[in-house]
Amino acid sequence: MTERRRGILPRLATLVAALTVLTAACSAGATQSATVAPVPTVAASAQASAEVATPELSEPVELTFFYPVLVPGPITETFDTFIAEFEEANPLITIDSVYSGSYDETTAKIQTVLRGGGELPDVAIIGNQHTVMYADMDAIVPLDGFIAEAGGTAFLEDFYEGFLVNTKHNDQTWSIPFQRSTPVMYWNKDLFAAAGLDPDRAPRDYDELVDFAKKLTKDGVWGIQIPSDIDAWVVQALSVGNGQPWATDTANKVAFDTPALVSTLSFLRDLATQHGVMPAGVLPWGQQPTEFVSGTTAMIFHTTGSLTNIKAQAEGKFDVGVGFLPGGSAGYGVITGGGNFAIFKHASPDKQQAAWRFIEFMSEPERMGRWNAATGYVATRKSAWETTAMREYLARVPEAAIARDQLQYAAKQMMTHELLQVTKAVTDEIQAALVGDRAPEEAAKRAQEAADQILADFAN
Repeated sequence: MTERRRGILPRLATLVAALTVLTAACSAGATQSATVAPVPTVAASAQASAEVATPELSEPVELTFFYPVLVPGPITETFDTFIAEFEEANPLITIDSVYSGSYDETTAKIQTVLRGGGELPDVAIIGNQHTVMYADMDAIVPLDGFIAEAGGTAFLEDFYEGFLVNTKHNDQTWSIPFQRSTPVMYWNKDLFAAAGLDPDRAPRDYDELVDFAKKLTKDGVWGIQIPSDIDAWVVQALSVGNGQPWATDTANKVAFDTPALVSTLSFLRDLATQHGVMPAGVLPWGQQPTEFVSGTTAMIFHTTGSLTNIKAQAEGKFDVGVGFLPGGSAGYGVITGGGNFAIFKHASPDKQQAAWRFIEFMSEPERMGRWNAATGYVATRKSAWETTAMREYLARVPEAAIARDQLQYAAKQMMTHELLQVTKAVTDEIQAALVGDRAPEEAAKRAQEAADQILADFAN
């Protein structure tokens, strides 16, 4: 049985279905340790948050809320703080929060319930790339009516467009951006200085990345490590910089068999086999922050959601640099990741109204600023960056603006029908290419053929 939030932190629910793929912590959040910045407090924020667009409730409502991250710890504590504030401001609503694992673990749990029993959440944070999948399951409701109550276009325009692209399907909005991220580059400034490099400047493109990495690879230290597992989130981002996102304009097509993916796979292989600056094979996502803060690699690509944790772990050891991913053949490029709020269809009208009130509360600019400061995830609303909490945080941690500024180069994350199967098709081929079992050209071709077959039933 899952454990609920009743004076203790929620734990990972026991899963009842095997997973096809692992999800991106970049998409889901980074591996965190117990060391974390405290949640900033705002005077009277709970009282101010009581002013919402939804009607007043006349009867008590209890909501079940699923939220996914990779591990329990600081993020669960942040959620507990915010939920306590919400319940104080909304005494008729109780939030029963369930830490539900990764995004794919959460999806597997929900799919199992839909097929045969158990308890669905009333509101949840779903993977932003999973929007179509949940809509196909008829599990969530479009939010356009609630958005209209909250101000309609004016409400949505306060969110960065790079975070909205994965909320829409069939001309409807199905989710609200919250726990969002982009991959960024982290580098060890002390190692840069020791290698004769400018410690305050990241490599701008692939050629500079190789040059920097060669100078940094020595004395048991790798110059660079780029993770390639967990949905190949970073590989997908690099494909954007090489000129072609995997996502297309529709949910029934993907772009794998392209020069962009081929050149990305070739570059990753060359870093290991030709240049000798990175370990060979598939590099695990969860290992990269540990490798970095221990000083065994000088540069890594990881989620901005790791920012708070990495800086805390590196404190007293070395200074951390944060920058854009180096540009590929087409210039800078990145994709967004992370999670959005969604309301589940099975919930009663009162519960859906209460769930929207909770989403509005969590999405308020001041709270978004506090969330960014506590975790490193990007505040998704433009107005959040003008709040006192955010201004104070940026004064302390100016690197927090990197992921926001990188949004100008962001493309849509792959979001298709049968997403888990399509993702497995491409990640299997990427891994085959990186371990040397397949040439990059063949891997891209095979991934495209497999995806086309999976999506054939959804062709226009």
